[in-house]
Amino acid sequence: MIFRVGTQILNISLLFALMLLPGTAVSQDNPTAIPDVLISFESEKGRDYAIVVEKESQQLFLYANDGTLREIRRMNCSTGKVRGPKFSAGDLKTPEGIYFFVKEYEDKELAPIYGTGAFPMDYPNLLDQASGRTGTSIWLHGTNKVLKERDSSGCVAIENENIAELAPYITLNRTPIIVTERLSFSDPEQKRQSETAVKALLSGWKKALESGTYHDYLSFYDPEYLPDMSWWPEWNKTRKSFQTEPQSLSQDLKNPLIVKEKDIYAALADQVIALSGNELAVGIKKFFLTDRENQGFRIIAEEYMGLPEHHIKENPFMTAFRNLKKSAEVIARREVPPEPPERLPIRESEPSEQSVPEEISAQDETEIAEMLQAWVKAWSSKDADQYGACYADDFNSQGMSRDAWIAYKKQLNRKYSYIRVSMDNLRITKSGDDRIALFTQNYQSEAFKTLGTKQLILKRENGQWKIFRETYRK
Repeated sequence: MIFRVGTQILNISLLFALMLLPGTAVSQDNPTAIPDVLISFESEKGRDYAIVVEKESQQLFLYANDGTLREIRRMNCSTGKVRGPKFSAGDLKTPEGIYFFVKEYEDKELAPIYGTGAFPMDYPNLLDQASGRTGTSIWLHGTNKVLKERDSSGCVAIENENIAELAPYITLNRTPIIVTERLSFSDPEQKRQSETAVKALLSGWKKALESGTYHDYLSFYDPEYLPDMSWWPEWNKTRKSFQTEPQSLSQDLKNPLIVKEKDIYAALADQVIALSGNELAVGIKKFFLTDRENQGFRIIAEEYMGLPEHHIKENPFMTAFRNLKKSAEVIARREVPPEPPERLPIRESEPSEQSVPEEISAQDETEIAEMLQAWVKAWSSKDADQYGACYADDFNSQGMSRDAWIAYKKQLNRKYSYIRVSMDNLRITKSGDDRIALFTQNYQSEAFKTLGTKQLILKRENGQWKIFRETYRK
């Protein structure tokens, strides 16, 4: 998808004239112009948002995209007392680069200096760490003081009423905040070329992961960056086994988002893996890319957003595949009854023994059904505490830990005036120590409606059944 500036045709000569005026930021004089930092969003979720901070003008911009990218809000902000990009802890500078929000703090959790709300950023990111940059706790937050230019210790501060206004537009581990000294506005054709090149790299990377060689896969990485490849032998052996079976195995990058700052690009997408029509989220995959000396884009760093440390060490892609394979095997056992074993004729005097398959106990079935009813009720009533109590401590979905998942749901609760969820055709089966709940889920809000199949993997935790993994398919 290519961004267009509304439905208007810009006067290019006027645009370039504005760009050439000394000390004039085009973002201030031409609000319909789209800065170079925003390249492409393609969300199946209807609408995405991005926050841009221009340190020179001490302005924060909110952009929305639902097919057309446009500025929807701008406001004054305050960055670090000392000019320039941050390099070390305590230097009173605001970092410059591409960051994402990883947590949300409400008024009751904050000291007054941080105002009525705060969103910590993921500084230092991988590139900051590789460059030796230090420091922590770089936030976008409100303030209890009169807002002054360049008055923070390194955070981006805005007025309390503005942090409250921005909060509904921020999705943890998804919404980017791009901080730059001065915005630039180039020829849209240059953006289209960059967008095409980055998407070609991501497409090639996906293909190499599915069917390419070890060297094919590594060809998409910068020679100065070597990713962890310890998982490759297991994956290579596994994917080859599926090439001779009727089951189809694939993976994809959905809802791509591409942004940049200077010569660094960040591509974010929801990685999923599919096996015979069943799909499971791997996590939110983030790539940093650059085009060194016009030799073509290469990956210079990568990570999964929002995953607990122990999940990252286990390799999220292989963990998701193993879980998906396990779920597929459970479904196959349930939907395809085993052939009866061949039996020899028996004499009338011999007792006939029939093997009885292991079934879920009535107590487990009742406890799980009651827990899921409470889960649906809490979801529909937007009771985040009761909803969160239904999840295991080590739950993970769409690249989010339990805490990040609950924070995301709280954000949706604020955004939508109503949420209605219903559950039909519940079936519960046993898989070792786990239980599998499969049902038809009907979800409705004023902005989104969907009907599909929900599968939950449940585990026993502190004597109660809790949701450990969940997948959804329309």
